Amino acid sequence: MSRLLNQQFWTKWLRVSKAQASGSALIGIRQVYIFPTRWGLLYGLLLFALLIGSINYSLNLGYVLTFLLTSLGHVAMLHTWRNVVNCQVDILYAERVFAGQLTKFALNIADTKQRPRHSITAYLDAQYPDVQDLPSSSPHDKQQDSMTAKPFNLSLPTIKRGWHTLPRITLYSEFPLSLFHAWAYVQLDFRYMVYPTPSTLTLLKPNAPDSGGELGSTSQIEGDEEFVGHKPYQLGDSSKRVDWKASSRGIGLLTKQYQGLGASPVWLDWSLLGETEISSGISIDHEAKISLLTHWVMDAHEAQSLFGLRLPNTVIYPSTGDAHYHACLSTLALMD
Repeated sequence: MSRLLNQQFWTKWLRVSKAQASGSALIGIRQVYIFPTRWGLLYGLLLFALLIGSINYSLNLGYVLTFLLTSLGHVAMLHTWRNVVNCQVDILYAERVFAGQLTKFALNIADTKQRPRHSITAYLDAQYPDVQDLPSSSPHDKQQDSMTAKPFNLSLPTIKRGWHTLPRITLYSEFPLSLFHAWAYVQLDFRYMVYPTPSTLTLLKPNAPDSGGELGSTSQIEGDEEFVGHKPYQLGDSSKRVDWKASSRGIGLLTKQYQGLGASPVWLDWSLLGETEISSGISIDHEAKISLLTHWVMDAHEAQSLFGLRLPNTVIYPSTGDAHYHACLSTLALMD
């Protein structure tokens, strides 16, 4: 009996609108389910009481009121069903986040029958719903319709790193009188990436084998090509490099630092994590090593360093920029 009352047991057997070749899903007439709400059940009980009273006391006006309210309920049921059917759903993008954070999705829901939709609610796994009204579609200017439609912003908690499949999307509406609950399930063929959780350990980084410096540090050759930050003024620094504007904030004299084109690459090497265990005296398991490398990748990217990543069976050669940064994090997320 408890199995029959379990919502997951029933949703497994209900019809689902699946993605088409274009990547979007269209909610058909056979994919929409409707059921009275608690207010709808109370409304039906009221109608039944009015009918019994009208029969007992032979009230003609009671019959008129009962049948009028019954017709109103039928019209409300039709409009609630029409508010959901023939909606087209597709996903725009998903934010790349770290495990433990909320992944945010931008979902586009559009009308296909040239009529506005009101109070459409969408959610993933019954969490963080978003409610919006949809403008009616125009057969003359589809591009303008897509520009005026506001995307639904859905969120989903993340636990594990790696690729994840977008779960089933639920759309529902109780417009116009909240007497009926019409809903549909949509399954889109979409995967999203979750990066490893960055480590919170403050451990010393092992020395890079080819730079002689600290792994994760910027073994830079000083030059005059690119400004990379400030450092406290030291005796002997050129007065031309003193940042007088920044120093006027009352935090002391600051000297501008520039990076030349011959900066040594920084290697983040999986095989050298054993040195970190020895120097820190802390045993680091497999997942903790991935988290630690994730933290160092973030630090190197924030410092705009030229860095590479060495992993078992994988080498990402030194580079900079967002594409290189996300490639390193994706590789760490997919490690076995």
